[in-house]
Amino acid sequence: MVETTQPTRSSAPTPTPMPGVLPVAAGDIIHILGAGLRDFRAAPLLGMGVSSIYAVGGWFLFLLLVRFDLPFLVYPLAAGLALIAPFIATAFYAISRNLERGESPSCGRMKQEV
Repeated sequence: MVETTQPTRSSAPTPTPMPGVLPVAAGDIIHILGAGLRDFRAAPLLGMGVSSIYAVGGWFLFLLLVRFDLPFLVYPLAAGLALIAPFIATAFYAISRNLERGESPSCGRMKQEV
């Protein structure tokens, strides 16, 4: 009796190729900063309102450190302030998206998109 072996198929998925990384030039950064400045000029109150979250948070951390002598709370709260950055960025993206569509940005639309 002769045993024949058939090749077994591997159940492992085939690896997907990694996406390419494009170089970033100085002109790209200047373009991005210009687009952000145009958005800020178009909706200054919303931009300042969203940005004030960081300013108020920073002053709160300073107050905890100096006035209430609670330095052990400063580092965890500073880390928490950094953790909300993606949500703040999403609010800025919503404002920019509304401006690109020709709509007037508002707090209500921003909250719906965030």
